[in-house]
Amino acid sequence: MSFYRIKKIKNIEYAYLVKNKWTKKGARQKVSKYLGKLIRLEQVKELEFTDFIKKDLQEFIDDNTPSQIADFLIEFELLKHGFKKIKDTLTFGDVQYSKRKIKSSSPVVYFFNDGFFCAQSVKDIFSFDYLGEDSVTATKLAETFVGAGINIPPEVFIHFFKKIYKKDASSKILP
Repeated sequence: MSFYRIKKIKNIEYAYLVKNKWTKKGARQKVSKYLGKLIRLEQVKELEFTDFIKKDLQEFIDDNTPSQIADFLIEFELLKHGFKKIKDTLTFGDVQYSKRKIKSSSPVVYFFNDGFFCAQSVKDIFSFDYLGEDSVTATKLAETFVGAGINIPPEVFIHFFKKIYKKDASSKILP
């Protein structure tokens, strides 16, 4: 199991991916990856998801693939937290988010909605694996989005999950 940890060094916060390993002496934690400098963001814009997608929710779900819906959810959250959209790229300072990649001069992690939005969390969303039982898969999928700071309106999550859930699936559900 892995989780994010914030470390403060010389009054600057940095984020790391930490993994637990069980030993005879109990749990041990090891930093497995440096994620980048932590930047805390506050919500700066009130926006409703249905206003953002500019169509009926069911029509939106029907017209888009699970990956496209995830893209919309990420864009929606980033715009609420101060990112600006220029063509197909979302920008915040010198950081750009486009085509499911974060580009910046040095690694960066945005902390908002009690989640860590970074290259790792984007990768986790788009490489989410099917876990078998529907309740386990739904819980883990929700945790993946929330862990990235992406709040999904409950009615959107229900429709999204119904679209991706396949009882006999054995591969990634967000291609």
